[in-house]
Parts: sequence; C-alpha cells; structure tokens
Amino acid sequence: MLLGISWNFCYFSATMLLVTTIPKPSQAKAQTANEFVVMSSGAIASGLAGVVLAGAGWTILLTSVSSVIGLLTVIAGAAIRANRRYNKAPLGVLQ
Repeated sequence: MLLGISWNFCYFSATMLLVTTIPKPSQAKAQTANEFVVMSSGAIASGLAGVVLAGAGWTILLTSVSSVIGLLTVIAGAAIRANRRYNKAPLGVLQ
C-alpha cells in the first residue's frame, strides 16, 4: 500500500513539474504525450516481465532488470555531474 501511495505522489509531482516547465500553449500536448509514454511503457514492461519470467525464470528477469536500473543510475549520475559542472560559476582571482 505504501508503495502505491509513494508512486502516486512521485507520478503526480513529476507531472506537475513537467507542466510548469512547458509554455502554456503546449502544456496539454506535453501532458498527453507524457501520460501516453508512461502508461505505454508500464504496460509493455508488465507484459514483457511475464514473458521473460515464464520463459527464462526469476534469475534472468532480475538480472536484466538490475542491469537496466544500474545503467539508468549511471546515466542519471553523469547527467547530474555534468549539470553541476555546467552551472558552476567561474572562479575569481581571490577565490
């Protein structure tokens, strides 16, 4: 139950952040595209998880999911590091 509640808060917050970063005329289209991508990827992942579980078993399923999560974590870390480096103010003479 807590997982469902926390997922709902994260999903709602992400949708609100998306809408606030897009200009007014494009907000409806952006939110529609976001909803489509999120729900489609969830449905595809659920279907593929069943197929992989039935065909290969838990070990292969967990290995494939863990590798994807690890890859996304590395990509997110690199993006955060690049963003920090890009937004860093140049050092002055006395600093």
